[in-house]
Amino acid sequence: MAVLPQDFAHYLELVKSLPYGPALLFLTKLAIAWPVTFHTLNGVRHLFWDMGYGYDIKTLYKTGYLVLGLSIAGAAGLAAL
Repeated sequence: MAVLPQDFAHYLELVKSLPYGPALLFLTKLAIAWPVTFHTLNGVRHLFWDMGYGYDIKTLYKTGYLVLGLSIAGAAGLAAL
């Protein structure tokens, strides 16, 4: 965004004026938001691993599914904004 000729508000209005339905816009925002939220939450999981917590296989699976579920929910929440 720093090198584009217009400001962020201009491009936001441009996207809003596109003839696509809200479902397609939601899915596009979800596709952008999910990798960011997954990467962030999994980074927190790795920080706990660095401290020595959560190495047994049962905890690995639990935290893996937790990160997956929370990242999908968080991305859906961000995409709904």
